[in-house]
Amino acid sequence: MHVVPTEEFKRKVKRLKRDHKELILKDVRKLRTQKMNAIKILRVVGPYVLGEIKHKKPPYRLYVVVDQEEGVCAVVEWAHKKEQQEIIDKLQRDAERIMKELFVSF
Repeated sequence: MHVVPTEEFKRKVKRLKRDHKELILKDVRKLRTQKMNAIKILRVVGPYVLGEIKHKKPPYRLYVVVDQEEGVCAVVEWAHKKEQQEIIDKLQRDAERIMKELFVSF
């Protein structure tokens, strides 16, 4: 499975603290090795799976959109658990657009 960050995610990561960046890197490695077993599936929208990887301390989530047909995982968001529901709703609406933009740049 290819793990690819979206352009928007790349811009957000630049502003994060070092310890958060290390957690994200750890999660990306986990995705590459464990693939779909690494994520908790939140929603399925057509061929796309919306998922998250949780951290308890700090209470943050790494959100991903997986295209099951192509085997590509887009890392799209890093957010506090308080924002969980609004992030899920946004990703559900935009899953297809996110993957199309990813394939244009991929």
